Amino acid sequence: MSAADELQQWVEGGSWADQGYESELIPVDLARRVLAEMDEAKDEAQRWKERWQEAIRHADEAFAERDAALAKLDAVRAYAEMVTVPPYTRTAWHVLRILDRSTP
Repeated sequence: MSAADELQQWVEGGSWADQGYESELIPVDLARRVLAEMDEAKDEAQRWKERWQEAIRHADEAFAERDAALAKLDAVRAYAEMVTVPPYTRTAWHVLRILDRSTP
């Protein structure tokens, strides 16, 4: 049984004097165990927060890279549309169109 469960049982059970204990004060060892569990929970929450922030940062970097690649693709497309495209460049243009369709 966790200290939090034991504390909940203490709260719901009425006075400790009614349960055969000498005092109605929470025992020191129970209070220490509850505080230790709270510290562990706080540390675990902090670790999850750090993992979440790291995942968001990686996602932001990936989106920035994708946006930069799409901007370059748009610049190449605009240039290719502006100039007369010789036959060997049409293959490259076709590849660029395929790549453009494959990006999310």
